[in-house]
Amino acid sequence: MTWVKWQNYWWRALMLQDKGYEGWQPLGPDPMSQVPNSALARMSLEECVAYLLEDVADSFREMDAEVRVECFTVPDPGPDDVPVYSAQMRTYDA
Repeated sequence: MTWVKWQNYWWRALMLQDKGYEGWQPLGPDPMSQVPNSALARMSLEECVAYLLEDVADSFREMDAEVRVECFTVPDPGPDDVPVYSAQMRTYDA
């Protein structure tokens, strides 16, 4: 068996509100959080992002907005860095 170095990922949550023109705004005080290695040991990055996205969206259901979770391989991505994976969903108060 060949061992492969573990790939760490960092994620951030962003929100785009319909009534504002500020564009995508970061959510929370920390710009980036590490995707838990314990989660990555049990599921794919895509499944982790789906779980994180649902959790973020649940927190903002009362707002008419879109939320996005972006993942990077570096903890401090530059403005030109492209996420290795991202997903977004619309939130609304049903």
